[in-house]
Amino acid sequence: MPVCQNDLPFVPRLTKRLGLCLEIAARVLTVLCFPLLIVRDIWNIGQDSPAAGLFCLLFELLLVAVFQSYKEPQLWLWALFFLWMGATSVWRGSDLLVAFGSMTPRHWLLSGLFFFTAANQSRRQRARWLTGIFAVIAATVTLCCISILWSNTARLLGASYEFLPIRGILVSGRLSAFGNPNSLAPIAAIGGACSVALLPVAFRNKKLRLPASLLLVFCLGTDLFCLALTRSRGTFVAFSCAAGLMAAVTVLERLPARLIRRLVCACLALILTAGAVLGALVLSKELYDDCISTIAQNRLTQAEAQQTEEALVTFGIDYAADTMTDRTLYWSAILRMMNDDPKLWLTGTTHPLKKTNMITGAYEGRPEKTGASAHNGYVDVLFTYGIPGAFLCFAMLCSWAYCGIRLLFRKDPSTYGHLLKACVAMAFMVMINGMVENVPFPSDFH
Repeated sequence: MPVCQNDLPFVPRLTKRLGLCLEIAARVLTVLCFPLLIVRDIWNIGQDSPAAGLFCLLFELLLVAVFQSYKEPQLWLWALFFLWMGATSVWRGSDLLVAFGSMTPRHWLLSGLFFFTAANQSRRQRARWLTGIFAVIAATVTLCCISILWSNTARLLGASYEFLPIRGILVSGRLSAFGNPNSLAPIAAIGGACSVALLPVAFRNKKLRLPASLLLVFCLGTDLFCLALTRSRGTFVAFSCAAGLMAAVTVLERLPARLIRRLVCACLALILTAGAVLGALVLSKELYDDCISTIAQNRLTQAEAQQTEEALVTFGIDYAADTMTDRTLYWSAILRMMNDDPKLWLTGTTHPLKKTNMITGAYEGRPEKTGASAHNGYVDVLFTYGIPGAFLCFAMLCSWAYCGIRLLFRKDPSTYGHLLKACVAMAFMVMINGMVENVPFPSDFH
C-alpha cells in the first residue's frame, strides 16, 4: 500500500528547510563567486580540481530538483549543451572527471548556478541579490586595480612594490596582469560597469547617497583608468558601446516626448556617450605617460628616466591591421584544421585542450608558431564543441539576447528594472568583446 504524504508530516517541513538552506547557500556562493575566481587566479588554487566541478554539478542538480527549475525552457538548452560537452570529451578520450575539473566546464556550471539562483527569487529578493553581486564585484576589481596600478607605477619610479598581492607590469607599453593586457581589460571593464549600475541605487538611498556615490565614482575612475592603460581596443569599443546603450535606454524610458523624437534623442545619446567614453579611454594613457615621465625626470637619474620612458612607449598593437593583428590568420587556420580532420566539425577538440589541439598553420612557412586562442569567442566555440555544440550554445545566446532586448525597451523605473537593464548592457559588452577575444567562453589557457 503506497504511503501518502500525510502519513509523513515531516516531509514537507524537511523539504522546506532544505530549500531554504539551498537558497541561502546559492546566494552566498554567487555573491562570492567573483572574488573566489580572482583568488584562484592569484594563488593557482583549484585550477583543475575535478572535485570542485563535480560539487558544483551536484549542487545545481539538487537546486533543480527542489525548486522544480526543470520547467524553464532555457534550462534544457543549457543541459543539452553540457551533456554534449561531456559526451564529446569521453568520445575523444578525455576523462570525464578531468573535464569537469577544467576551467571551461566550470564556467558553464557557474552560469547555470546564477540562472537557477535567479529563477527561485522574487523581484525584491533579486534586486538585493544583484546589488550584492555588483557591490562585491566593484569592490574586488577596484582593490585589484589599485594594487596593479600602484605596483606598476612603483616599478617605473624605482619604488618598492613586492608587498602587493597583485602586480601589474607594462608589456609593450600596455598594462598587463592576470597573464596579459587582454585578460586584465575585461575584468576592469566589468568592475567599472558594476560601479555605474550601482550609482542610481545609491542615489535612491537618502542616508548613504553622498558617501556611497563618492565611493562608486572612485571605483569607476580607478577601474576605467586601469582599463585605459591596457590599450585593449576590443574592450574599449565594447565598454563604450555598453555605456552608450545604457544612455540610450535611459533617454527612451524617461524622456516625455513622442516616439520619433525619443528615438532620435536616444541615438544621439548613444553616439555621444560612446564617443566620449572612447575618447577618455584613449587619452588617459597619454596623461599617465606624461605624468610618469615628468616625475621620473625629476626623481631618477638620467639613465633610469630613459628606461622609464622607453617602457611607456606603446608598440605592437597597430601592426598587421589588414588581418586584425593576425586574428584572421588564426580563424582561417582553424577552418583548415577542421577541414583536414572532418570529425572536428562534429565533436570539436573538446576541453581540456591538449598540446596536440593547439592552433597550427596560422603563419605560412612557420609551423613552429602555434596558438592556444582563436581570439574570437564564437570561432572558438565552433572549434571546441563542433557544429552541434555551437548550435546549442548560440541558441542559448539568442534566447538570452531576445529576452535582454525585450527588457531594455520595457518601462520599469524600479531598482530591479534598472539592475536588469544593467545586466543586459554588460552581457552585450561581453558579447561584443567576444568578437576579438575569447571573453564569453574562456579556454583552459586563460
